[in-house]
Amino acid sequence: MDADGFAIRFGYGLPVPALGPEGLLLAGPDRAATDWPGVTLAEIAPAATAYRDARKAKDEAGIKAARRDLDDLALRGLKATFARAVGSDDPFRERLVAFWADHFTVAARNRQEVPFPGVLIDEAIRPHVTGRFADMLRAVTTHPAMLIYLNQEASFGPGSAKGKRQKKGLNENLARELLELHTLGVGAGYAQTDVRELAELLTGLAVGPEGFVFDAKRAEPGGETVLGVHYDGKGMGPIRAVLDDLAERPETARRSSARPGAI
Repeated sequence: MDADGFAIRFGYGLPVPALGPEGLLLAGPDRAATDWPGVTLAEIAPAATAYRDARKAKDEAGIKAARRDLDDLALRGLKATFARAVGSDDPFRERLVAFWADHFTVAARNRQEVPFPGVLIDEAIRPHVTGRFADMLRAVTTHPAMLIYLNQEASFGPGSAKGKRQKKGLNENLARELLELHTLGVGAGYAQTDVRELAELLTGLAVGPEGFVFDAKRAEPGGETVLGVHYDGKGMGPIRAVLDDLAERPETARRSSARPGAI
C-alpha cells in the first residue's frame, strides 16, 4: 500500500508524507496534544461552579457570564480537536483517539457539561491510546465527565451511611454501561444480578469540587460478586480489581476488535 493509501485507511486522508507502515508504530510523545492543547478539568471547574451558583441565585448577569466562559472553553477544545486531525503528522494516533472517544461516548446534557466530552478525551483517553486498555478503562470510568454523564452522583449504597440518612439508593447507569457498552457487550452472558452488584461496588465513586473522589460514606458496605468473582475490601481496591478483570475478559476483546455492527 502506498503512502496515500495509508493516509486514507489509517489517518484522515490528508497527504502526510511520513505516514507509511512505520507511521503505525505510534512511537514517541503525543506531539499533537502539545502543539494544540485542549481544555482541562481544572479550567472548567470554576466556570461550571459559577454557572451553578448563578442559577441558584437567579443572577441573570452571572448566568450569562458563566455561559460565555463555558462556551469559550468548549470551543477551544473543539478547535484543538480539528487542528490535531488536520495538522498532526501522527494521524493514526488521531484515528485511534476518535475510535476510543466513540467507544466511551459522553454528551453534554446542559450548559455546564458542554466542555466535558473534550476533557474526557484529553485526560482519560489520549494518554492511554498507546498503552493498556485496562488503564484507559480505569481512567474513563473514574473521570468526572463520565460519572456526571451516567448519573453516578445519584447512586448511593442502600446500606451506606449517606444512603440511609438521605433515603437514597442505587443508580445502575454506570454499571450497566460498563458491562453493556464499555467492556463485554450485549449478549455476553451477564445477568441483572451482575449489573446490580457492580452498581453497589461502584457506589463510592463521586465528584467533588476538585474532580473525582472516593466517598466511603456513600459506598455500599461489604463485598459484591460480579460474573462469579467476589470483590471485597475498602476504598478503590475492589473497583480497580473489577475494572481490570472486565478489561481482560475475552468477551471484551471480541467486542472491542469486531467490525462495526458485528456485535
